[in-house]
Amino acid sequence: MVVVKRCGTLEDAYLCRNLLAEAGIESDVLDEATATTAPYLLANTGIRLAVADEDADRACETLGVPRREPAATPRRGGLPVWVALVVGAAAISVVVAGMKQSRGTGTGGREDFDRNGDGRPDLRVICDADGRTTERWLDQNFDGRWDVQEHWANGQPAVIEQDVDFDGSYDRRGEYRQGVLVSETITPGGSGNPLSRLEFRNGVLTASWSDPERDGKWNERVEYDPMGRETGRTTLK
Repeated sequence: MVVVKRCGTLEDAYLCRNLLAEAGIESDVLDEATATTAPYLLANTGIRLAVADEDADRACETLGVPRREPAATPRRGGLPVWVALVVGAAAISVVVAGMKQSRGTGTGGREDFDRNGDGRPDLRVICDADGRTTERWLDQNFDGRWDVQEHWANGQPAVIEQDVDFDGSYDRRGEYRQGVLVSETITPGGSGNPLSRLEFRNGVLTASWSDPERDGKWNERVEYDPMGRETGRTTLK
């Protein structure tokens, strides 16, 4: 298999998987279990989306990304849940400890990182005077252009915008309450009426709205149970 994209969130991975499915290409979200139970482990690497070798070129063209690297044969379900939870808990402890150490130091400012060693920054972190993150910028496909901008409040994500198809416009907007995702809106091209909207409760998907014509009126609402299974579908026009 070949990894064709590394996504910032599980929702982005699902969206790209749906785009590939519409093009007749089967794909697999390799880090699905880890992204669900311990997303902190994937903060720097992203969630891998892989396709069969023979579909790689067409998939990259569909997603508008450069050819990616071969992937190890995935194990369905990823890491065992209990392992992911234990490691995730440890990661949280490290993050919290780091935040505590940085607060009150008066070391606010900007720091750039080069994650792939190409000499260009692809992660930018801006902190306040207490050392708490206020903004993060990421270049997910390493093309020299920011694809994700995160705005944080009180040390937690508040709004995250992403250029899902790398066309230069931010077409995904996620809104968070106390660091937990509450809604996500997809607006292709970054302007006009949204194509879809997802609603979450405690970070779990509860409902989706869709407007394929983008005329400003929702066509359909779908409700889901905590396991992601559809429980109701309402036609709105």
